[in-house]
Amino acid sequence: MRILVRIVTAVFVSLALMSTAIAELCERANGDAYYDTVLDITWAADANILHTLGVHPSGQMRYGVAESVWIPLLNQQNYLGVSSWRIPKWFDQGAEHCNMSFSGSDCGWNMDSMSSENWYNYSVNLGLKSKWAQQSDVSANIQQLPWGVEFEDTAPFSNIQIVRRYHNNGFCNDRIDSVTGELTHSIGFHYEYGGQHCDGLGSTGFIWPVVDGDVTAGAGDMSTCGSSIIAIDVDAFDPLNEIDPEGDIEVTVALLATNVADGDARDFDPGQIDPATLEFGPLETPAVSQVAVVVDADGDADDDFIYSFNVVGSGIACEDTNVGLRAETFGGDAVRGSDSITTPDCVTSVCHP
Repeated sequence: MRILVRIVTAVFVSLALMSTAIAELCERANGDAYYDTVLDITWAADANILHTLGVHPSGQMRYGVAESVWIPLLNQQNYLGVSSWRIPKWFDQGAEHCNMSFSGSDCGWNMDSMSSENWYNYSVNLGLKSKWAQQSDVSANIQQLPWGVEFEDTAPFSNIQIVRRYHNNGFCNDRIDSVTGELTHSIGFHYEYGGQHCDGLGSTGFIWPVVDGDVTAGAGDMSTCGSSIIAIDVDAFDPLNEIDPEGDIEVTVALLATNVADGDARDFDPGQIDPATLEFGPLETPAVSQVAVVVDADGDADDDFIYSFNVVGSGIACEDTNVGLRAETFGGDAVRGSDSITTPDCVTSVCHP
């Protein structure tokens, strides 16, 4: 269940260029990927796609085999028509090597926003902070919010292994075995507390695949970028958002009100949505009724609007993990939202006839 969908709009300051740019994520491949307009890369929407696709049994692996075995296997599948997926990069900033600090470095906490693609995604796109602002906060247990495991909203992405580390594509070049002369550590980013540092090559972590450029289906369509994202919650009172495509007749979707004063990324009133324009699922089925049930679906004292949709008409199929909704406001502005869902395993190898 998604409590809040964050509009991914932020100011990015490059220490090297001292310029600003607006960071947005643009939906691609029907919500299976998102193009980052600042990094000029496309993220898989599923942050553990290697496991979801059955490429890896859990998605958790050592860095060496991640780069040499599992990413090549993903590319053999030509996922979303792309065969050049890679591990997110780490960028050496300032003094050479991974320099631990509590501010503005390339390792540690509260880093330079361009110290790695993982950290940029965490801090800018997801709006999260490192757990600690300064050294003294560690012993005093003073925590910045929101950070890692304290934050449930990871939309528009899904399946983030928030309590674990993710691999960066980079070695700690100053960590060398004195006997063999081989590098002994890689640079990992830890989503559980927003830190980045050298980890032994035996440490396991996950891969969040990215590809350079805007290259998946829908490339170049800027109408799907962050300013049009709204918050939705499929089956708002079910934490797993379970849908049985063969057994369920209807599914409810809550359009959630958001408020900047409450810490949300934007002000949005779901009463602005023209219900006649609602389209849900791969087949873009309309709402069963254009009359909403108005309730506080997420416990924030705002009025949310709930609509029902026909499950079969939506096109949701077995093993689907994400579903989208599109609509227009009464003023004609296009909006969209997405949420993770849980569906049964397919009984055959064909999920989408």
